[in-house]
Amino acid sequence: MRFTPKAPRPELQDWEGIIRPATEQYGNGLQKDRLARCCPLDKIPGDLEYPVSSSLGKLDILPLELRHAVFHHLDIQSLINLRRVSQMSRFAVDALPQYRFVQHHAPELLRAAIGLEISKSTLIADLFKTLTSQTCYLCGDFGTFIYLLSCHRVCLLCLTEETELRPLRVAQARDLYCLDEQALAALPKLRSLYGKHSQYDDHKYRLELVDRAAAVQAGIAVHGSFENVVKAFERHEAQMMFKYGEYYMADMWLDPRVHSPHRPYTDHDPLRFMGVIRVPWVDSVSTRQEIGVSCKGCARDDFYEYALERQFDHRRTYSQANFLEHLKECVKDPLERRWPKSLDSVQVRESSGGTICYRQNREAFDEVCLLDPSFVKEVKTLVTSLYSQIFNDSGR
Repeated sequence: MRFTPKAPRPELQDWEGIIRPATEQYGNGLQKDRLARCCPLDKIPGDLEYPVSSSLGKLDILPLELRHAVFHHLDIQSLINLRRVSQMSRFAVDALPQYRFVQHHAPELLRAAIGLEISKSTLIADLFKTLTSQTCYLCGDFGTFIYLLSCHRVCLLCLTEETELRPLRVAQARDLYCLDEQALAALPKLRSLYGKHSQYDDHKYRLELVDRAAAVQAGIAVHGSFENVVKAFERHEAQMMFKYGEYYMADMWLDPRVHSPHRPYTDHDPLRFMGVIRVPWVDSVSTRQEIGVSCKGCARDDFYEYALERQFDHRRTYSQANFLEHLKECVKDPLERRWPKSLDSVQVRESSGGTICYRQNREAFDEVCLLDPSFVKEVKTLVTSLYSQIFNDSGR
């Protein structure tokens, strides 16, 4: 059935062919509708009523500021357990500014922490800090995903390429870094959800995964140095080769000697997307949200040798301000791979784009509706002026 949007759709020539919503990129991560079914949350009322007939016991002697300071450093599971004690404890947790902010603007973050069973190791302060941070902690680009094992915001490009963002199964972490049971028990873990996390997987069972960076640090703590970790792995590898012979296959991704190999074709690795969720950036002051936009011109470039240059990689996502700066360089395309000669060719409906009939396309439409209309108008004006200056003046 064809989907008919309720909100008025922006004019086709205003954004299609120029702006690529982040949802159109591959890499699903955790699905919000599945989290809503698996981990329902009760809504916090707008006006909290003070429960006169209830109390917090000895915590009542603390001033409100000190009480919030204590709650600010509690993990999510402790806050949830505290809410269940009494009406007064529920009021105290719901009045916590950080908890209230996350619950109101990104309830899927709380659902993900509960569903993946990492609520005992995740602080509400960390969720609030990550939600209100805009950039990827590795490269500085706009981050559209939150990596829940370490509670960091990451971009799609780093998520699909950096080794430290690929979680490991518990057995893999034990064999790679030669960890004992005590070290394994101390690692932060998650249990993946059933279902589809990327375009090419559909898991019908839950996996227990650990953070690779935490496993590296645990290996160094056990063996003394990273060189000793590598030596221990080589001894283990030799034993496995002697025991299983040609049936033992070592994966380069699981080799501790390989720090960060550049593999552009590992974009659909399901393990990378089992512990991430796409969450918009929220301004802590104005509560303005941005999900990020990508460049449709970079997505047109099918020549991978040319597109692998990070500046024009189709996987990059930009904030609204940085996207305007990117367009000034991207439209200057000497090979005409990203932008056609005619401005009319940019504004037509493309076969890969605009039909609003699937869930992913509906999500992309919703993202475009969230964009500031003045920003969409500014993008169109900028591209039109760049075509006038570069393409017409050069006689192309």
